[in-house]
Amino acid sequence: MNRGRFIASAVAVWIVRVALNWTFYTRVIGQQSQQIAAAHPGVFRQVVPGFILTDLVFALAFTFLFVKVGAALGGDEWRG
Repeated sequence: MNRGRFIASAVAVWIVRVALNWTFYTRVIGQQSQQIAAAHPGVFRQVVPGFILTDLVFALAFTFLFVKVGAALGGDEWRG
């Protein structure tokens, strides 16, 4: 796997994680998060960018490990 495919895969994982987090925090527990936001104004302005950055780090680590496992199982090895 070349670097372009690695970065594209990591970005795809990152977008999916951000979309799933958005769905969870707005649709699944939306009412509770609105109550928290009303009780503590501005808290999500500080927390959400941290979640998005953490998702990016997770996406890079997940993609790297996924590529390494694929190579160990006989797939195309990442050659950097």
